[in-house]
Amino acid sequence: WWSAAHYLTDVSVDYHYAHTVVAGQTPYRDFLPEYPPLSLWVTAIPAVSLNGHAVDFQTYQVRFALEMFLLTALMAAVVVLIAARLWRETSRPYLAAVGCVVFVLAVGPLVENRFDVGVALINALVLLALVYRRLAVAALMVGVGCAFKITPIILLPLLVVLAGWNRRAVVACVLALGVAAVGFLPYLFTATAGVGHVFAYQTRRPLEIESVLGLPVVVDHLLSGARLYTAFSYHSRSLVGPHSATMTRLSAPLAILALLGVSALLWRARAALRAQPGKAALGMFALYLAFLCTDRVLSPQYLIWLIPVAVIVALDDPLLGLAAMVTAALTQLEFPVLWHHVIAFHRVDLEWLCVRNLSLFATFALAAWRLWRLGVPSPA
Repeated sequence: WWSAAHYLTDVSVDYHYAHTVVAGQTPYRDFLPEYPPLSLWVTAIPAVSLNGHAVDFQTYQVRFALEMFLLTALMAAVVVLIAARLWRETSRPYLAAVGCVVFVLAVGPLVENRFDVGVALINALVLLALVYRRLAVAALMVGVGCAFKITPIILLPLLVVLAGWNRRAVVACVLALGVAAVGFLPYLFTATAGVGHVFAYQTRRPLEIESVLGLPVVVDHLLSGARLYTAFSYHSRSLVGPHSATMTRLSAPLAILALLGVSALLWRARAALRAQPGKAALGMFALYLAFLCTDRVLSPQYLIWLIPVAVIVALDDPLLGLAAMVTAALTQLEFPVLWHHVIAFHRVDLEWLCVRNLSLFATFALAAWRLWRLGVPSPA
């Protein structure tokens, strides 16, 4: 779309880890990656050559992009299967394929420059299992997602709601957490401190400039002229200014409250969710939006996670799907197109960032409203 294919990427970081793995070093013991094991091995695959040595960076960049395109195609195929299961003998499976293309274009080149499409594929597989009413398989895939990038653990409330407050819910949670633990198992005893670093790294990150929680700080700057600064840490740009420390401290309690609120809405709508498997997409969508709107870190590639559930939601609720697509497109405009102007605090570009964050929050509010309405008993 509006920027070069390999502009402002983290592929160099992935290449460094991949090169180290191919050289024979052990993750979490010999070096400290910030992501769980499964994502590390996925990013290592493009670096392997026939002679056993790591390929050069340019070759790795092309291979990495091809791997991400393959994962994107698999994700789209799963989304089409979901649509075919939910809406047989209609045109919606074809619309699902088109929807995947549209959302990928809205997100932009991030799809080929980040491994987050792996999370999107896992989310699609979780939803596929749920529409087939295979709760154990869905729990297994949530566990795989946790071993890939931790965040899919926020889907556990949906599994509990669908299982009911009984032994099935306990089994689903144990299965998900057990599979996640298996991913870390090879390193738990030989590199305990390195595994702990994965979780400590994520909890220590400061307020990111793109986060929704950074919105009050940016608005204060726009209205009062308060001084803002950026700092580069944890592979991202953090926001330093009045109230930024306060918003950072509020992140964890706000995230807990938001996820508890969505969980309560899911429980209220449990009858509809169990009767209509396709509504699980709305539940997943709301949980992820609650996390994105309250986390101190909101990297633009996180929007990739939403693609499969957003497509299914859009087929069932076009207004909510349109809100998600607009938010994705605004995110691409903010990063990478206007990024250098944003971190230089150009007023117009900061206003675009505010519009994106408001759009994301509005999408979350609409999803929560849809869940609330789903819990209202039908007059029939």
